[in-house]
Amino acid sequence: MPTRDTTHGIHLVDIPGSGMSEIRAHPEGTIGHLGLTAPTAPGSAGGRIDTLRINRPDPGLRWARAAITAAGERLVARGCGYAQVTLPTADHPLLPAFRALGYRELARTLSTPLGGRQPVDGAYALHALTERGFLAWLPLFRADYRDALRRGGIPAAEAEAGAGRWAADLTANRLDSHRHVLRSLSHRGVPVGHLWAAVTRGPQTRAFVLDVRIAPAHRGRGHGRALLRAAENEALSLGCSTLGLSVFADNRPALRLYDALGYPVSGVVLLRRLTG
Repeated sequence: MPTRDTTHGIHLVDIPGSGMSEIRAHPEGTIGHLGLTAPTAPGSAGGRIDTLRINRPDPGLRWARAAITAAGERLVARGCGYAQVTLPTADHPLLPAFRALGYRELARTLSTPLGGRQPVDGAYALHALTERGFLAWLPLFRADYRDALRRGGIPAAEAEAGAGRWAADLTANRLDSHRHVLRSLSHRGVPVGHLWAAVTRGPQTRAFVLDVRIAPAHRGRGHGRALLRAAENEALSLGCSTLGLSVFADNRPALRLYDALGYPVSGVVLLRRLTG
């Protein structure tokens, strides 16, 4: 059955078996398509807008805003407390429409192709993380990840559960070098930071940095830049063709560092609370 938005004059018509809906407006007919995903993880209240395309000229983004509003209503009807969407660029044409309707930036993903090895000052060394180092690092990562999700609008219980799932997976597989790269960085023999990256193997092996951490007492001295360059070299040694990373939107120092290193944005994650 179509979902009609009488305020903006659009309605959605499901395309059987596709998970997609046509966006229709009178008298223009089909003006675009919308794809949604309801929660699948136990305890999750988050839905996603996977696809939103407006195929006609849309001055003022009137139809885009109407479709985003209708998407939110559908997700609420499916039990979602918040909606998430990932746009592929930081200047995507639909970004103003999402922002106008209360979507806030949660995080960014960035990615860079790997070429030759990067020069790293010989005073730095990257080491496999020891068991003791892992046990010291994990609770710090878990707390920071949980708190960043909460600041971004994820409900407290779900943020805690999400951080717990990462911690459980890491605890079970931390020594499996085929899945996780866990390293410590030292400068002139003094430990100054940690790196965690996941490696996806296939026709194109890729590395994705999930945590870059410089100890508070050692920040502001260029160690973060050295750690990222060392991470690129480590990924190259593992046969990776690209290195990606994710950073929460309120981590301004990290965003400035990645911009200075030339990492292009590959995704902007936006979130809006729909209920509560």
